[in-house]
Amino acid sequence: MPNFHSPQTLVAVALLASVALAACSPQKEAIAPSPSTVVAATETPKAATDSALAAADIPAATWTKKGDAYNTTTAYMTPGGLQHVEFTIGVKNGAVTSVEVVPHPEETSPISLKMQTGFKAAATDALVGKKVADLANVDRIGGASLTTGAFRKAIQQLDTAKL
Repeated sequence: MPNFHSPQTLVAVALLASVALAACSPQKEAIAPSPSTVVAATETPKAATDSALAAADIPAATWTKKGDAYNTTTAYMTPGGLQHVEFTIGVKNGAVTSVEVVPHPEETSPISLKMQTGFKAAATDALVGKKVADLANVDRIGGASLTTGAFRKAIQQLDTAKL
């Protein structure tokens, strides 16, 4: 006659009972991150920001020229959704002479507006005097990584050969 009170039998019964209970309990659906939003742990913040911006389907920035100034309004994706900001840079002999940043509060989340304001406050010190060709390498101006990424992406659309 089998021994139903042996330790092996009790472990097997406990294991089967826990599997049965787990199968009957309500399950939450697992949500996997989108491949376009997954960032490798080895990426730098600049590279992570650039890859997130590249993954977003956002139209390229279009620059207009007036005198020595170039202007664009661009969009970029954040966890809060699509944000908008306007950049104007003054250029002489290929170098930045002035910077103006205009947040669009009606189209921007409060957190992004705060980040754009930080970018705006630090932009003159960070950018004036630099060659426009070197602006694609700026990183986290005013602590605003996504606004800086949008600026870098917009600068890549500016035809530096004509400056």
